[in-house]
Parts: sequence; structure tokens; C-alpha cells
Amino acid sequence: MKNTLPLYMMKSFLKSSLLIGGGLCGLLLIFDLLANMNDVIAPNDSVMKPLFYYMALRLSDIIVLVLPLAALMAALVTIIQKVSSHEIVIMRAAGIPSYHITAMLMGGAVVLCVLQFLMMNYVQSYTAKQLQDWQNRDYRLSALSGDDDKEINWVASGDHLVYIGSSSVDGQLLNDLKIVERDDNGQLVSYLEAVQAVYRDGQWTLFDVYQPAMGDAQDTQIQELSLDLGIEPSLFSRLADRSVEWSVGDLVNVLHKDELQDKPAYVYSLWLQRKFAAPIGVLVMVLLAMPLAIQIARQSSFTMHISYTIIAGFAFFILERLFETMGEAGTIPSVVAAWTPAMLFAMLSSWLLLMREG
Repeated sequence: MKNTLPLYMMKSFLKSSLLIGGGLCGLLLIFDLLANMNDVIAPNDSVMKPLFYYMALRLSDIIVLVLPLAALMAALVTIIQKVSSHEIVIMRAAGIPSYHITAMLMGGAVVLCVLQFLMMNYVQSYTAKQLQDWQNRDYRLSALSGDDDKEINWVASGDHLVYIGSSSVDGQLLNDLKIVERDDNGQLVSYLEAVQAVYRDGQWTLFDVYQPAMGDAQDTQIQELSLDLGIEPSLFSRLADRSVEWSVGDLVNVLHKDELQDKPAYVYSLWLQRKFAAPIGVLVMVLLAMPLAIQIARQSSFTMHISYTIIAGFAFFILERLFETMGEAGTIPSVVAAWTPAMLFAMLSSWLLLMREG
């Protein structure tokens, strides 16, 4: 029974977050689509297919942007609903302190925090790269389907011709390889296909290798094959200029390999820490809303306090961007740039909560 009230409050908060977040995502997605519609449609024969593809790639960016704001507004809506139905007053009269009410909503905020972390590192990092590649191809769907000859990625190295279907950000993982070996006269010596290749100890290790029959030989399947192609991973690296295009794994890998870095190490360090600090913003937004719970339980008018809370939420966003810019410029240490806004607003909100409780 003791878990009934926390679960009830968390369910109310998550329901409001879903409704508000969904509405904001839909609204921002429509505005973004209207702003870029001509560029997306013009290079293609069809209309709906590129539009839906664009929306699918942009959706994760918008979700990550909206989640903290949705958490703030959902916390406000939940509190207002409970005050209107006198539930907050009853909780306070029953001796439930404000920080217990805060903890009830923070359970739902943790769910949103985890969701944002997963979205940033497993969805947004992929879709952002796909969208950037598509933009570089002038939004042509034909380039994505492989019908555009300019997108065929053949590399010559010594006696080898190598085709690469795709690569990781640092270029050390290649997918869908086709390798042609020729003699000095240009005659075909061997042909290999591999599902994947990894760069290890100065050479490439191929996995799931298939060698079709040539002459009297039979088809050959090889689980793992080491091959010196004379090709460096930097040839395939696609180091992104935006932090959203990096996953945690990519950033950790680049930080440990100086030769892959095309920016100062502190920039990659900042981007890595922001992957963990940014989702904390959801928790901060809920903390910002909680001092309002006590205030509106004591006063009949709370419009001013709602306005102050929303302004504080936008101030948090602005401070995050300001510190991130300063960190990327090397003006302040990366750990300060990544964590100061969240820590500062969390301490301020906690102090206000305790003062209102007192």
C-alpha cells in the first residue's frame, strides 16, 4: 500500500509528459518540415517518400530537444492538477513533506532521463549522420539507393581494388567489402567478399569471408582472415563536426587515439561528458517545478510562480549552450562546461525547496 501514492504520482507525471512531449514534437516537426520542404522535395521525383524520410531522421533530434521542456511542463501540470483536486493539500495535511512529493515525481523523471540518454546515444547519433549524409547529397533519394555512380566507394591500393559499403566514424570498422587483387599486367588474381573488417595491429582482419570459385578451385568460406591492404583507417574516417553525430563509444575510441582527432582533445572530452550531463537536465527541470508545489498550496494565485518557473527553465537551456560554447573554445575546462549548469540549477532548486518547506 505504501507504494500506491508514489506510483500514482509517477503515472500522472509520465502521462502528462507523454501528452505534452508528443504535442511539442509534432508541432516542432511540422514547423521544421515546412522550413525545409522545398529543399527536400525539389531533387526527387516523388513527394511523400522524401518528406516521410526527412521526418523520420529529424524526429530523434526533436525528441531529445523537447524532453527536458516536456518534463518541466508535465511537472507543472501534475502539480496544478493535484492542487485543483486538493490532493496536494491533503498530502501536506497528512504530514508528507515536499521532498517526498518531489521524490515521487523524480521517479518518472528518471525514466525520461534514461530515455533521453538512450535516444542520444543509440538513435540520434545514427539518424543525425544519416541526415547529414543525405543533405550532402542534396536530399536525393537515388543516392541512398545506390543508383548514383558517384556514391560507389572504390579505393585502389597497390595490387588491390577495395569496395567499402560503409564505415564507422573513426574508419576502423568497415562493412560490406569486395576486394579484387590483380597482377602486374592487370589480370585478375583473386576476388574476396567480406561482411566486415576491423583494423588491428597495422592490418585488416576480415570476417565471414567468401571467395568464389576461380579455375579448378571451389567456393571457399573463411571465418576470419588477416590481410595487409596497405590502407589506413583515416582514409575512411568521417569525423563529424557536430556532437549529436557521435555516440559514447565513438567518442571514447577517438579520445584514446590521438591520430584520429581533428579537433583538440578537450572538445571530444566535453562532447563525451555532455552525453551524460544532458539527460540530467530532465531531473533539473522537475526540481525547478517543485518549489511551486508548496507555494501554490499556500496561495490562491500562482500565475506569477508558474511564469518564474518557465523562465528559469529557459535560463537553464541558455546557460547550457553558453557553457558548451565556452568549453568548445577551450575557455573553461570541459568538466566545468559540461556539469556546471545542471549542478548550479539543481542546488538552487533544492535550496528553494528546503526554504519553502521551512
